[in-house]
Amino acid sequence: MSLLDLSEDLHRPLTEYLHACSLLRPCLQDLLSAFDSALSLPAVPAAWFALRASHYRIMLCAMQETAKTLLRHFRGEEEAFDRQLWLSFFSLGASLLGQPDLQLERLPAWRRRQRTEQLRLHFRGEGDVDVRRRMGFQILSLWSHLGPGLKQHFVPGMVGPFLRITLVPNQELARAAVPVLFDLLEHDHRARGSLKQVRKGRIRVFYTAILSPIRRCG
Repeated sequence: MSLLDLSEDLHRPLTEYLHACSLLRPCLQDLLSAFDSALSLPAVPAAWFALRASHYRIMLCAMQETAKTLLRHFRGEEEAFDRQLWLSFFSLGASLLGQPDLQLERLPAWRRRQRTEQLRLHFRGEGDVDVRRRMGFQILSLWSHLGPGLKQHFVPGMVGPFLRITLVPNQELARAAVPVLFDLLEHDHRARGSLKQVRKGRIRVFYTAILSPIRRCG
């Protein structure tokens, strides 16, 4: 994380160098996989939120640069398009904004103020320190840049990430994600004449978000 933070100003030249060497795709996939592992099995205890806040900022900045790279180099027609790379980005973004310790609305007022101040410290004076909001709108912006021919590749894969966005207790972000779900419905119906794939993706998400915790408690 510290290395990524120190090399923040080198993202663009490093990206172009890796692209010229045909190493950009595997490096991006490795980066997204590493972030996914860091979120799934965090090395920092939940009580150490100040350090976690630093990691979240580094991840967010790296994801924002990755979004630009996807648009520059991996949005072309079929030969340049990499569905798995895009899906990894979307899924990781949804996982980041869904982190339990970022759901400040669920905390007592004093703890919410404390964590907001810790986020402000690490975001170095930036106005918006809501990692969920910034990551969520980055995902939605990236989705809007995909044409109909590419969006159809994400049914049902993107149903889960977008549903998870609507479950975040941030009304502005949740409302913004709803039209994208309708977009997925439209593409599924247009491509297959039914909503079967969307239903499959929706069932998986509700099982993970609602039923799995109940079964663990039982």
